[in-house]
Amino acid sequence: MLDEALQLNADFLAKSDQQFSEYLSLTMNQIIFDRNLASKEFVDIFRTEENYSASLDEKANETAKIVDKKTMDFIQDHVERQTKMVRELVDQYVKSLKKLAAMNGGFPDTEAMRTALFGQVAFKYEQKCQKIYKLISDKIIGETIVLVKAKLDSLEGKQPFV
Repeated sequence: MLDEALQLNADFLAKSDQQFSEYLSLTMNQIIFDRNLASKEFVDIFRTEENYSASLDEKANETAKIVDKKTMDFIQDHVERQTKMVRELVDQYVKSLKKLAAMNGGFPDTEAMRTALFGQVAFKYEQKCQKIYKLISDKIIGETIVLVKAKLDSLEGKQPFV
């Protein structure tokens, strides 16, 4: 049961981590774009096709490094917490079932019973996944926004990047 749960969790993590990566990249691109709209250098690019700005490429490249690192931080923390949660959830559930089975004389080995039991685990899993995802994503997004804005300030000469 644990191996199956861990495999399902790994599949879920791969999808949700990819979605987070895409969301974080889009969020940071929006910050960069909003910042660039205030820049004459950026607006000049749209005046003629010959205008090009290496500094805008530098902003994109430098902030992409931050986004990549913070995405990896998210994935690492997400995988660790989710995997630990799955192990604990299955362990607690099996212990609970053994205790209940001893009290009620055992559970019938039928498809309906297996479906009912799986439904309970799936519900608990989903609730815990949402909590973990929100906690980690809010933290990483906040940290990334601060780092990207500081890097942009540094590249624009507003203040040193820390």
